[in-house]
Amino acid sequence: MSTSEENSKKERKLGKIQRFFAITCSGSDKDIIEQYPTEWTKYTGIGIAIFFTGVFASLSGGYALYSIFRNTALETTIDVTALTFAILFGLLWGQVIFNLDRFIVSTFKKSNDKNRWKGFGKELLSASPRIVLSALIAISISKPIEIKIFENRLAEQIQRSELAARKRNVESFEIIHDISGRIQDVEARERRDSNLQERLNSDPLIVTNLIEDRNNAERELAEIRRVNQSEINSRNELIRNIRNNPNNYRPIRDAEGNIMFDDNGNVRQSLTQEANNLIANHNREIGRLRDQINTKQTGVNTIISRITQERENHRTQTQGEINQNREAQRIAEVRLDSAMVLVGAETETANVATRRAFSNNFITQLEALGDLTKILESDDEETRNRKRTMRLTSLVITFLILAVELAPIFTKLIMKRGPYDERLDCIEHEVEVEQKSIRSQINSEINEHLRRADEAATLSGDVMIKMKKDDLETKVASNKIIRERVAEIQRELALLALEKWREEELAKINSDNIRSSTI
Repeated sequence: MSTSEENSKKERKLGKIQRFFAITCSGSDKDIIEQYPTEWTKYTGIGIAIFFTGVFASLSGGYALYSIFRNTALETTIDVTALTFAILFGLLWGQVIFNLDRFIVSTFKKSNDKNRWKGFGKELLSASPRIVLSALIAISISKPIEIKIFENRLAEQIQRSELAARKRNVESFEIIHDISGRIQDVEARERRDSNLQERLNSDPLIVTNLIEDRNNAERELAEIRRVNQSEINSRNELIRNIRNNPNNYRPIRDAEGNIMFDDNGNVRQSLTQEANNLIANHNREIGRLRDQINTKQTGVNTIISRITQERENHRTQTQGEINQNREAQRIAEVRLDSAMVLVGAETETANVATRRAFSNNFITQLEALGDLTKILESDDEETRNRKRTMRLTSLVITFLILAVELAPIFTKLIMKRGPYDERLDCIEHEVEVEQKSIRSQINSEINEHLRRADEAATLSGDVMIKMKKDDLETKVASNKIIRERVAEIQRELALLALEKWREEELAKINSDNIRSSTI
């Protein structure tokens, strides 16, 4: 071999890095790929895509595990234990995804159909399960990366979700303990107390009516007083006039008819009978008028007494209702306070579980990521725009990882069939032909063995039939001897039984003869 040919061979030898990507990562056959330098670049690119997919899987898997198992109490420091397990799991997960991708790509083969589109259809149909699997792998890789990118936004969303959950806890326990109903009961008692206080300070309808009656009676009393007092005054004036009129007086005479004098020497006088009658009439009328006034005054006083009594009864009854209502209000407030204490204790217990549930872990971050990208009808326009941006960013990251994950299979799907594929098909065809030849040879040998076995079985069958026939004849002969011996024994037994019967019969006859002779 010349020096130029040796140099050319050395130039066409795979380097270490290229060997790593083109053979180790892409899953291609070492002996075949080294024979075709034109395929090195293609399979190196496929290997690089598979390698970095494994790297992304390691990073995302390690971050996911660290998020799940890290101690959330350590906000500013690194949880070394969780980090160690995350690194180990990340390496393991990356290796799993790496091997899975390499298996997916290495097992996909280019079709050798001459019709390009028909061949492409077969390849696409063959690749579809691999594409679906690759898409699932890409999604599993992209989610932890998205969570890391949106970490600050997710922490804010988790806090909002936790506050909303705590609010729901309070509302739930308030519903369980009927806090709203108890508050309404207390407020109703307070309103009733205010109404009762107003009623206490106001007159009932019967008092209002009595006051109206009192006012009417007082007006009537005033009118009667005015009219009657005027009449009384007039009649008193008439009485005074009668008393002041000298013509209405007559001297008083003793029994003998003499005029009587007082100690001062003045003539003693007295009103005439007519004047006394007039005065008596006026006094009777004055008494009647005063009786009218007194009667009306008594009616007014009666109404006033009833007003006072009704007011006292109203206030006593209302005050009793106020006292009962305040006692019921006190009991309602005590029950409300007890229920609020229970709600506070149960809410605190529930909030402990809520804090654990909404700790900044992987599952909570996934839920928060869904909330950040889910547009609700209640959202305002600014929130909608922010969520659209988050959703678009999430989709871009997912599609980017999906593109990286599907790059090897799509690269192999769209590239032309190369010498590596031809050689691989030839080797597989040769192996298949060789295996078929081996199977054919093995089948021939098996058939030959079966034929010989059949012949041996046939020969063995004839020998066995003869042996069985001789054995049967021997058994038949033996059985004949046995049957003859059995028949002979049966005859002997029959003779013995007959002899015994004869002796018994003779004994009976002799016994009868002896009995007859005795008689």
